[in-house]
Amino acid sequence: MLSLTYQKYETALSDHPLLLVDFFAEWCAPCKMMEPVLADLEKARPEIAVARVNIDKEDDLAVENDISLLPTVVLYRDGVEVERFVGTMTLAQLSAKLKLALGES
Repeated sequence: MLSLTYQKYETALSDHPLLLVDFFAEWCAPCKMMEPVLADLEKARPEIAVARVNIDKEDDLAVENDISLLPTVVLYRDGVEVERFVGTMTLAQLSAKLKLALGES
């Protein structure tokens, strides 16, 4: 799982055709619940790069991406936001939402 800083963010968007970014905070219990789900997703869907942004360390990224609730997971395709998901979910729920967002059957 990639750890993104402000400096690495744009590069990650251009380097990965499909990028799922988890905006989180260390103090956020629901964010901690999402970490193993994202790790499992990374194994199940290797074509989707998974990255995390700690909003306490990278608050400019949180502001620029209009992150007001945690956890927020944003899906990018070719550097463009496709969908965002707020709150905790299971791997099955996240996988289903990703399939819909990516137009997969």
